[in-house]
Amino acid sequence: MRSGGPGHDYFACNLCSDCDDCGARQECAPTVDSGDVAVLERLYKATGGATWANARNWLGDSNVCSWYGVRCSSSGALLALRFIRNSLTGTVPTQFGLLTALATLHLYQNSLTGTVPPQFGLLTALATLH
Repeated sequence: MRSGGPGHDYFACNLCSDCDDCGARQECAPTVDSGDVAVLERLYKATGGATWANARNWLGDSNVCSWYGVRCSSSGALLALRFIRNSLTGTVPTQFGLLTALATLHLYQNSLTGTVPPQFGLLTALATLH
């Protein structure tokens, strides 16, 4: 299965039995909602992702859950984003309010500016914010 916006294919096998159809991939990746992927792409661009201390797999690996700092459930829900001391700059995108399953967000010890977007109020599953 492939999903993603124009120019971006985000691959995920829904079941491990599907991996024979996955080409060279050896393990299955959970399917991440394309809207959540778009929010992560926006985060990367808005916070200087090209200059992050660690941007392993970002935008280059189709398994979004393998991107540095991203933690997913087995069903592909984005549960945690951890970017401690990772050289993020700029502002946090307002689209973060769309990550409704996000329970943990660690952004401390970066160089982010601006205020916390009011859309963070939509993150009803958010239990930890640093």
